[in-house]
Amino acid sequence: MRLPVLVSVCLCVATSAWAQPARSVGVTMGYPTGVGVLWHVSDRIALRPDVSLTRSKAKTTTATVVAPSIFGPGETLTTSTTQTDWTTSAGLSVLVTIRDLDRLRLYAAPRVAWFRTETENDARANTLGAFNSENDGLQASGGLGAHYGFGDRAAAFGELGVYYTRQALSSGYSGGGTEATLTGVGLRSVVGFVLYF
Repeated sequence: MRLPVLVSVCLCVATSAWAQPARSVGVTMGYPTGVGVLWHVSDRIALRPDVSLTRSKAKTTTATVVAPSIFGPGETLTTSTTQTDWTTSAGLSVLVTIRDLDRLRLYAAPRVAWFRTETENDARANTLGAFNSENDGLQASGGLGAHYGFGDRAAAFGELGVYYTRQALSSGYSGGGTEATLTGVGLRSVVGFVLYF
């Protein structure tokens, strides 16, 4: 009499645990890619879009001492330059599981990203006038990564791979400008955390 009841209870508990949906969506915080969302589409495929935005501003003041001469007394000339830099990027990674070892998951991570950098410099210390530049680029990369879960709500990940970048650069002073196309290859690494909800 007790055995059928025990079996029924075990089956109910097992069915209830199996029916609970796994946490498939989380927020990522990585360096240097910024913040994003991790979505486990299936057991082997996940998508991770990410965005970043940075702004920096620097003001430089230069003092130049002019020695006295027959043309007049000496004086100190002060000039200042303010430069503002904006960098934005948006990327998408496709994570393909290679090996699943309980809490540790090894995966391949192809990624494509777009980025833009803008620089404005008032260049009051430069006789050529204000300087500005715009840099638009695309980056394709691929690598291997590891994802380790600390539980059902937190995980850490790290990736290492290579990238190829193509950029269109335009820059110049108020009197003229230049345009250029730049390409580059190199190593790409990223580390970060995932918080599931």
